[in-house]
Amino acid sequence: MILYKHKFVGSLLLVGATWVQATPSQLFGAEALVPFSITAPLIAERQRFLQLFDNTVQSYGFEPKDAGLTPPFEAIFNGSAGSTIKATLAGSADQQVMEAPEAGRFNTTPNIPAGQLGKYWRVNASGQGQFSISFDRAISAFAFYGTDIGDFGGVLSLVLTPSDANLAAETVIVRPQTTQAAGNGLALFYGFADRERAYSKITFVTSGNLLDGSMTDYFGFDDFIVADSGQFITTQPPTGMPEPGSLALAGLALLAAGACRKGRKQG
Repeated sequence: MILYKHKFVGSLLLVGATWVQATPSQLFGAEALVPFSITAPLIAERQRFLQLFDNTVQSYGFEPKDAGLTPPFEAIFNGSAGSTIKATLAGSADQQVMEAPEAGRFNTTPNIPAGQLGKYWRVNASGQGQFSISFDRAISAFAFYGTDIGDFGGVLSLVLTPSDANLAAETVIVRPQTTQAAGNGLALFYGFADRERAYSKITFVTSGNLLDGSMTDYFGFDDFIVADSGQFITTQPPTGMPEPGSLALAGLALLAAGACRKGRKQG
């Protein structure tokens, strides 16, 4: 058993192939077993996340942006009571909007018109992989699809900056560094929702190196979902739903055998 300690999270336990993370927020997560696919477990977990909110909440892919676009740039989300939420994505020059699938990263947005390629956000996780999304009004929930994360032992964390300046930033680990590498081209879904706290900024902190630090890797991100406190529905999840503060990403033992450093890729 490996125990990870965090500022606000408390602990993250890695038991076999399952992670369980304690946090004040309700967490959601699933990882695919089929390369280059958004599988049924990911779709189901995403739907479980969306069921917390009214129908004003929307998903944002990168289709409105030009391929090759680098930060900073803005995206607009629906907020509650007819408002909008402006999100400003800031990062490095080694990040860009991509149109064609490449070496494990791919578009996750469904129903792209015939003859077009969906877009996604590509990040050099080993170099200047950190990027942030700042919001012009407080948000209480966020989710996304990630692709090709962890196939070379890469790490992905989110630093959540509260809108209340008196509160400390919080860190959640989406995928820790372990010897159980994910398979090439696999996708994951991750999200959090917090009815009690609100946030003004989310920073993605990435590391794509192998355990020995010898490999450069890239991550892909797509279909961001943002919601403010007014978009929560008032009813609570029915009895039997996972308790707030739990997240399990299972099946990684199966992935490890297929990943085993197979086919080292460049980017």
